Amino acid sequence: MNREPLEPVTAEMVEAYRRDGAVHVPGVLDEEWVEHLREAVAVARIRPGPHAQDHSIEGESGGFFSDLQMSHRVPAFLPFITDSPMGAVAAGLMGSRRVNLLHDAMWLKEAGSSRRTPWHHDQPFYCMEGEQVCVMWVALDAHPASVSLAFLRGSHRWGRRFRPERINGGWYDGYGEGDGFEAPPSVEEDPEKFERLAWPMRAGDCVVFHGLTLHGSPGNHEAAPRRAISLVVVGDDAVFVERGRETQPSYRGHGLIPGDPIDGAYFPRMHTAA
Repeated sequence: MNREPLEPVTAEMVEAYRRDGAVHVPGVLDEEWVEHLREAVAVARIRPGPHAQDHSIEGESGGFFSDLQMSHRVPAFLPFITDSPMGAVAAGLMGSRRVNLLHDAMWLKEAGSSRRTPWHHDQPFYCMEGEQVCVMWVALDAHPASVSLAFLRGSHRWGRRFRPERINGGWYDGYGEGDGFEAPPSVEEDPEKFERLAWPMRAGDCVVFHGLTLHGSPGNHEAAPRRAISLVVVGDDAVFVERGRETQPSYRGHGLIPGDPIDGAYFPRMHTAA
């Protein structure tokens, strides 16, 4: 399995990531990695963790499932954290010497699921602050842009924090207006107002986006599942903070105090510059 990206991170990719808040990085993983992760997802699916959620709509032919922190309980995920090209790609895009894993996630949207992932950004959930934070969303199945994760171009630079909505409906606790959050924009009601980015994906392709980039996805109207793994990774300037409100995941047992760098056994290093 490849330790380096099949295609290099280019200056154009770095510029797109910084300008747009999201960039398509094709061919990060080879077929061996893709098959390894598909098998790991199958194991995780029958051994759900404490953060597993079923987002399926009753009566539909396809379901929608997610889970977090598989690397804490499914050994097959560990090589992907430590030995894959993901850390090097993140370091190049973020301009960071060190890259640490904050957490991993699994997304399985089966064929026939109409459940949308609502528009949101991720960083308010995380136990960190800093500019060097990105999400690396890796496709395990080829799919067209029409069912892919989509992004609002440049939204990571708006300087606003949006209240997160649960996929199954309702709002997370502690993210109201009094807490400094506002309702997310009504993207579907006024689609011409926003510039969206979405790419057709091959298995092994990756989309990397900033923790404050607004994103969402439609249901899966394709005849095949849409499986993906995402890694939330942080760089040199990321420090631990206590949110005082509900987070996903809970990050229990990390051993850090506010202001500490995000580093250590709980947040393993994925890349360190020579």
